[in-house]
Amino acid sequence: MAKSSGRIRKVTLLFLIVLTVLSFGITVVDDAGRIVNIPVAPRRVVSAAPNATRYLQALGLENRIVGVTDWDNYKKAENIGNLVPLNIEKIYSLKPDLVILFGGFQLPEVEKLEKANLNAYVLNPTTLNDVVKAVGQLGAIFNVKTKSDALVKDLTKQMTDMGVKTSKIPLDKRPKVFYMATVPDAGAKELWTAGTGSYLNDLIAIAGGRNIAAPYTGNNGWLSVSWEWLVQ
Repeated sequence: MAKSSGRIRKVTLLFLIVLTVLSFGITVVDDAGRIVNIPVAPRRVVSAAPNATRYLQALGLENRIVGVTDWDNYKKAENIGNLVPLNIEKIYSLKPDLVILFGGFQLPEVEKLEKANLNAYVLNPTTLNDVVKAVGQLGAIFNVKTKSDALVKDLTKQMTDMGVKTSKIPLDKRPKVFYMATVPDAGAKELWTAGTGSYLNDLIAIAGGRNIAAPYTGNNGWLSVSWEWLVQ
């Protein structure tokens, strides 16, 4: 009788574990307007978007990152190479549950990932509000909603508090700012910056600065500029 009760408890526990896993499955719409099915919370993720890596770190999920690009500051995962074109074979070899990538110039890579039967999720925040939304989306996808809700609340408060302070600074009193990104292995020969349409442009403004690239834009708000332009 005791053995029978023990088996029943084990079967019940197994059933509850399976039920928990099955009940997690969600369907989400990514920033490319695609319907993405997430059957279980991803345990292995390739982050082909460096901003996504930072969000995952903020949510305490860096131990799930198995691959990053050349452009990423996180070096504890396998390097998959450049942002475009993505090394599909390398990504496939890492057996990810999910591949996160930008929209814009990376969007054509989605079809390649799908052909390799890899689950892709496009995360493409272009404003600070989009950044906050992205944190909430990842919290739902990775089943860490409690952590993401707290982080969303904290980020929203910080942005509001900072915006209230800096809104009083006249435009002519704001320091002129240039945000610079360089291509890996190219040194500073090729300069990239964030203009209108990028969340970094929003961030500079809310921090009280004046982005000198604000009158310009490009794919996702990013554009390349010359040293001559910068000096002028």
